[in-house]
Amino acid sequence: MSVEITPRFFRSGHESWLSRFMARLDWQLMGAALALALMGLFFIYSATFRSGHGNSYLVRQSVGIVIGLLGMLFFVALPYQVLQTYARWVYGFSIALLIGVLIFGARLRGSRSWFDLHFFYFQPVEITRLALTVAVAAYADAYPRGLREWQGLIVPLLMAGLHLGLILLQPDLSSAIVLGPMMLALLFAAEAPVSVLVAFLVMGGLALGIPLADTYFTLAGDHFQGHPILALVRSAFLGKNEFYQVWAGFCGVLCVGWWFLRKWRVLIPGAALLCALAVIVSGVGGSFMVKKALKDYQRKRLIAFVDPALDPLGAGYNILQSEIAIGSGRFFGKGYLSGSQTQLGFLPEKHNDFIFSLVAEELGFVGALFVLLVFFSVAWRAYDIAGKARDRFGRYLAISLGTFFAFSGFINIGMVMGLMPVTGLPLPFLSYGGSSIVGAFLAVGILLSIHLRRYIL
Repeated sequence: MSVEITPRFFRSGHESWLSRFMARLDWQLMGAALALALMGLFFIYSATFRSGHGNSYLVRQSVGIVIGLLGMLFFVALPYQVLQTYARWVYGFSIALLIGVLIFGARLRGSRSWFDLHFFYFQPVEITRLALTVAVAAYADAYPRGLREWQGLIVPLLMAGLHLGLILLQPDLSSAIVLGPMMLALLFAAEAPVSVLVAFLVMGGLALGIPLADTYFTLAGDHFQGHPILALVRSAFLGKNEFYQVWAGFCGVLCVGWWFLRKWRVLIPGAALLCALAVIVSGVGGSFMVKKALKDYQRKRLIAFVDPALDPLGAGYNILQSEIAIGSGRFFGKGYLSGSQTQLGFLPEKHNDFIFSLVAEELGFVGALFVLLVFFSVAWRAYDIAGKARDRFGRYLAISLGTFFAFSGFINIGMVMGLMPVTGLPLPFLSYGGSSIVGAFLAVGILLSIHLRRYIL
């Protein structure tokens, strides 16, 4: 008995190219994305109809969905390997967009992140994020062995760092935050040294964490007077001299510990100590840049989840109202268009960053869980596509895009539940925003192209 080894896509038979194309399409991924976008339309209308502008928001979001679907179909038809061929041009175009928005962009809500095209506002970071992923994936595929040494990471990290710096200059903290996990996941898939990736993770944590700790202790005021240890920590962050003394002392402890370990014949290379010190110094130095780039209200928003009561009428207000809205939904919700916290205007940004609070209030635990399952199925399909991709470039692309969806969902949903900082990161497909919905569908189009061509030369 003979064994059929020819992939089904190449069988001639009586199948037309269209039927083979339809059979290879990832309907689960596309169906989940479309379902989320349609649910987003319903809840955006629910969030805005009492203001009298519900139809206007609905039309603008629908236009964004149509443009996004057209872009998705374009990338489905385009072999994703073409992006690898023109990766340098793609990356150059993305840098030009980020520089252009700093020069010619419109300033909205304190950030110069949008191009005013008269009919609508376009946020280029939703496109440049994909372009950076393409460029780094192409580089990782071109130099697979080089990335296994720390020297080989210099170029991709510089590429990502340039993007990150230009985004922070806008400043757009939410878009900057999501780039880190995407790049780390891609480089990890490319077998970059885990120790180097951890070092950059620690460096970024220090650069972001120190300004946030400074803001928290400033808002807390005399709250720690009865706790001598916490009061000492507070003075170490707020006092300039104390700050330098603490970190100098920490570096000194590392050096003394390394010396004692060598005396006890635990031989840790001196290069490892120098790298650890370099990470600490770079992270602490980067904290000054981050502190300068972030505005006071952004830093307050980021630390409000720790204790919303510190600023209940300011940065903590959104979190408190979001928690009330989610809790009031109970198991089955209050019904569509019937959420009291959202419909009476207590919850701000309910059509955008906090749209999941509206979902939980009107649909309850059951409806929110269903939305969660549909949303994270998009990320799961991306990782599954990565595992079946026919080449490294496709695998790196899919892993990075899957991380984008997973991380965005994790941060946004954790944010509305008071478990994560308020970063302003929208929930893809559901949150209002034409640029966001277009960028999400373009990412889906690239994933569909990778899945479709897993057997095509």
